[in-house]
Amino acid sequence: VTVSFIIMACPRLTPKAGLRSDTRLEDKSVEEYFSTRLDPSRDGWQKPEKVIEAAGVGKGDIVAVPWAGAGYFLPYLSEAVGPEGIVYASEHNKKIMEKLRQRVEELGLANVRLIESRPEAPQIPYGQADFAFVVNAQAYIDFPYAFFDNLRRGMTTGGTLVVIDWKKDSKRGPEKKLRRPKEEMSDMLRSMRMEPEAEYKLLEYQYLIVFKVISRHGKAESVWDI
Repeated sequence: VTVSFIIMACPRLTPKAGLRSDTRLEDKSVEEYFSTRLDPSRDGWQKPEKVIEAAGVGKGDIVAVPWAGAGYFLPYLSEAVGPEGIVYASEHNKKIMEKLRQRVEELGLANVRLIESRPEAPQIPYGQADFAFVVNAQAYIDFPYAFFDNLRRGMTTGGTLVVIDWKKDSKRGPEKKLRRPKEEMSDMLRSMRMEPEAEYKLLEYQYLIVFKVISRHGKAESVWDI
């Protein structure tokens, strides 16, 4: 008896070639990357304190920040959760992680825990995070379903997921073909048992949607292909 096996690609796990990859350091040094992401003028349009207040982060909370990058939100979140809280910042790029570690030490962010991760596996401790902030990452994530599935497993049931990303027609941000519209983002996360709870009009260049994690377990109810 001859047995044959056919291996087929799963569309929701296979990225469309050439559309997305981690190009954050493609045309710049780590220093240039950090300088751009941490430009003081960003405070004017990113409004970190108002974003954190709208999300409801408070003292003693545990917050996850996957694809932490230069760690723009880390000082603000560190202050918001206080010494009783924890901020888990995960990053997979080794060069960025090394520089981020230096920044966290220089700022004395004692409640920030750095995690060396993988692009689609934030590796947040299981069931720990009350909140997760995913900021400006969608242009780089090849496997969004796997990423958010792994992320929700690091969150508490009933936890809050904050998604901030570039509006379709914003003059800031990556090229338009790499942007994930808020409607598609909401459809995908809703299928994964994460319900849109509120959308805030605080930001000029980005959409800001807050989701509630209905369950950190289970399969998606529909396939969302990138």
